[in-house]
Amino acid sequence: MTPLGFTLFGALFGFALSRARVTDYDTMAAMFRLADLHVMGVIGSAIATAALGFWFLRRAGNRTLGGQPLEVRPKPWQPGVVWGGLVLGAGWGLSGACPGTALAQPPTPTGPYYGLGFLDRVTLQRVANVLGTTASDVWSQLQQGKTLSQIAQAKGVSEKAVTDAILQPTRDRLALQVKYGYLTQAQADARLQYEEDRVKELISTTPGAYGENDYGYGWGCHGGGWGGMMGYGGWGTMGWW
Repeated sequence: MTPLGFTLFGALFGFALSRARVTDYDTMAAMFRLADLHVMGVIGSAIATAALGFWFLRRAGNRTLGGQPLEVRPKPWQPGVVWGGLVLGAGWGLSGACPGTALAQPPTPTGPYYGLGFLDRVTLQRVANVLGTTASDVWSQLQQGKTLSQIAQAKGVSEKAVTDAILQPTRDRLALQVKYGYLTQAQADARLQYEEDRVKELISTTPGAYGENDYGYGWGCHGGGWGGMMGYGGWGTMGWW
């Protein structure tokens, strides 16, 4: 395959990862909380597809580019696999990214799936749960020009409850970063206050009232503009910028 072919294939694969939402921090966090298992379904379907595809290729007599028979050789058991799996799982849970999705994650917006930079599918469902309704109902009302604040008021729910629902993954992430020494408590408090102020402003803003370079795309409430894995408005993996 030529370099151009590799590039096109990589771009297509990255697009598929993005559409499957495995590049979204909230989605990954929900998987580890067993709140949204669709990522496990994506992984399972990928394994099944690869296994069937490999079986059909072997049955058809296909060979490698070097002319060797297609085969998967069993690997000997190594105790280090257990520790490696634990380290991978811990890093995956903390950062919301695994080696297979990390390269596709930085350019992925944090959540304009519904036209709001701070409201992706998982977050919308959390908000809907707090409001005692469905995600489709909330989104329908947003499309009619209502704000989240107005929707909450009509249902007798406080703005604080909506704000807390939106920021819950952020609180959890910051707590972990403080626990493992990536941030001081003062830094975490400052970040949380910044994001709380933005969310309070956004839930009172009519969808579509802000442009591409404002809150809709430029800022994501889960830590990092156009998306460092755990950054704060920039490209660092765990830093402020």
